[in-house]
Amino acid sequence: MYIPDTSKGEPFNLEPGDDATPRAIICVPMVDDNEIFGVMNFCGKVGAVKFSDSDQEFAETISRMAVVSFKNINMLNVIEEQNRTLEQKVEERTAQLRQKTNDINNMLQSMHQGIFTVLPGRAIHPEYSAYLETIVETKHIANVDVMALLFSDTNLGANALSQISAALDAILGEASMMFDFNRHCLVPEFNKTMPDGRVKILELDWDPIVSEDDVIEKLMVTVRDVTELRGLQAEAEKQKWELEVIGQILAVAPDKFISFTKDAVRFLDENQQLIQDHAVASTEVISTLFRNMHTIKGNARTYGFTAITDVAHEAEATYDVMRKSSAAPWDKDKMLSELQQTRKLVQTYDAIFKDKLSGASSEGVFVDTLLIDLLKGVLAGVNENDAGALRKALNSVKSITGAIGTESLPSILDAITKSIPDLAEKLGKLAPNIVINDHGIRFSADVAPIMKNVFTHSFRNAIDHGLEPAAERKANGKPDQGTIHLEVSEEGGQIVLSLSDDGRGLAINRLKSKAMENGLLDSSKEITDQMLAELIFHSGLSTADSVSDISGRGVGMDAIRKFVEKLGGTVEIRFTSKPISDSDYRQFVSRITLPSAYTVKVA
Repeated sequence: MYIPDTSKGEPFNLEPGDDATPRAIICVPMVDDNEIFGVMNFCGKVGAVKFSDSDQEFAETISRMAVVSFKNINMLNVIEEQNRTLEQKVEERTAQLRQKTNDINNMLQSMHQGIFTVLPGRAIHPEYSAYLETIVETKHIANVDVMALLFSDTNLGANALSQISAALDAILGEASMMFDFNRHCLVPEFNKTMPDGRVKILELDWDPIVSEDDVIEKLMVTVRDVTELRGLQAEAEKQKWELEVIGQILAVAPDKFISFTKDAVRFLDENQQLIQDHAVASTEVISTLFRNMHTIKGNARTYGFTAITDVAHEAEATYDVMRKSSAAPWDKDKMLSELQQTRKLVQTYDAIFKDKLSGASSEGVFVDTLLIDLLKGVLAGVNENDAGALRKALNSVKSITGAIGTESLPSILDAITKSIPDLAEKLGKLAPNIVINDHGIRFSADVAPIMKNVFTHSFRNAIDHGLEPAAERKANGKPDQGTIHLEVSEEGGQIVLSLSDDGRGLAINRLKSKAMENGLLDSSKEITDQMLAELIFHSGLSTADSVSDISGRGVGMDAIRKFVEKLGGTVEIRFTSKPISDSDYRQFVSRITLPSAYTVKVA
C-alpha cells in the first residue's frame, strides 16, 4: 500500500512530538510462491520525501530481490549444515554397506549349498558360495562356462544338454517372460560322475535376476548334493517294502509259506531246465512253461504275495504270446531273465522269512497240535483194567498217530479260501460261501502242495466262470451270494474230491463256438456235450470274453489235470443236469480221483 501522509486520517492519529512526525510510507509484501515471506516498508518525512507510483514498483523489485537474498542465505546455511553432516552420513552408509557385504559373504562361506550366478554368455560370476567348490570338487569356477562346470560327465544325453545351452542363451539378456518360456529345459536334477568314478546326484534351482526395465541380467543357480538323501530315501523305501512283505508273510501259516516257496522253486527249476534244453519252441514245452508260471502266480495271489504275482504275470504273458502265435520268437535270454526276476523275488521273500521272522527252524513237516492234544486226552482216559476200553483207546491212538504229518483239507485250503473275497470283489461278485466236507479224510504232507495248486485253479474258475453277479442271480431267483461245495469221499479204494457250485454251469454253446474257431472240432461229425466238456482241459481254450491277470488264458483246467495225473489220479466232468434245447449252460461237477495212499481217515 502507499500512504502519502500519516497525519491525515485513521488509523494513525499522531500525537505531537518528534516521533510523531508525519510520514509518507510504501508497504510492499515480500512474496515467495504466493506465500507471504515478510513486509518491506519504505518511509520518510512528509515534504522531505515525495513518493510516486513508480517508487512503488521499485520497492516491489527491491522486495523480490530481498526475498531471493534471504532464501539464498537460508540455502547456504542448509548446505553448510549438510556439508558438516555429509561425511558422517557417508561413513554411516559405508559401514552399513560393509556390514551387509560381510553378512552376505558369511552366508556364502557358511551355507552347505552351492550358489552362483550365470552372466550373459553362460559365464559364472566370480562371486559364489564356498561350498560350491566342495560339490563340484574344483576351485576353477569363476568365469567358467556353466555347461563345462556342471554338465560335463553327466547322465544327460546330447539332446538334453543342447536344450539347456539353447535355453540359457535365450534367457540371459532378454525379457523376463523368456524365463517362463524356457524354464522347462533347465533340468532340476541329474547324476554327475566325479573324476574318481563316484556318482553324485545334484539338484538345481534356477531363478532369474531381473533389472528395473524387465531384462534378465543374470540367472541365480542353487546346487544341492542330494546323493546321501536319495540313498536314505531308497533305503526307507526298501524298508517300507520289506515291512509290506513281512505283513504278507505273517498272514500265512509258516508251513504254508515254506510249501509255497518250495513249489515255486521247483516250478522255476523245471522252467529253467526246459528253456536251456530246447533250442526251439514246441507246443508241449510252451504249455508246461505257461502252466508252471500260471500256478506260481495263482499261489502267490492266493497268499497275497503281490510282488511275486506281478513279476510272474509278466513271465506268463511272454509264454502266452508264444502259445498263440507260432511266429513268436523263442527268446531264451528274455525268458531266462524273466525267470531270474521271479526267482529273485521268491528268494527275497524266503530270506525275509528266515532272517526277520526266525522261520528257518521250521523246515520239517508240521505236527498238528490238535492231534497231539487229542492223543494226550485218549491216553489219559485209558482204564488199564478194562480191556475193551484199552482196545478202543489203542485203536484211537493208532488212528491218531497215523494222522501225524497229515493235514485236513480245510487247513490245506485255508489261505485259498481266505483270498476268495478279494478275488470275488475284483470280478464284481459277492464272496461265495465255501462248504468243505472232508469226512475226516486227511492228506499227507507230500500231496498237500499239489492239492493247493489244484484248488487254486478250481476255485478261481468257479468264481470267474460259474458264479453269476448278484444282480443276475437275483433275477434268476437265486440267493445273491453263491455257494461252492467240495465233498471228499471214498469210492472203490480211491479218494474222490467233488467240486460243484450253484452258478450258471458250463457254457456249452460258447465252448463249442470257441472250439470251432480254434479248429478243435469237426462240424461234420456229431458233437456231444461230453465231448465239449472234455475240451475245457485243452491248453489255451477259454470261454472268457477277455484276458486279465486273473483269467482268460485257458490254463486252469489244463493245469489241474496235469497236477492230478502226476499223483496217479484222474479228473473228469460229470453233468448233473439234463440237456435243455434252449439253454446255453449245463450244471456239472468236477471229480478228482486220487489213490487212497495219499490220505488217512481219522476215526
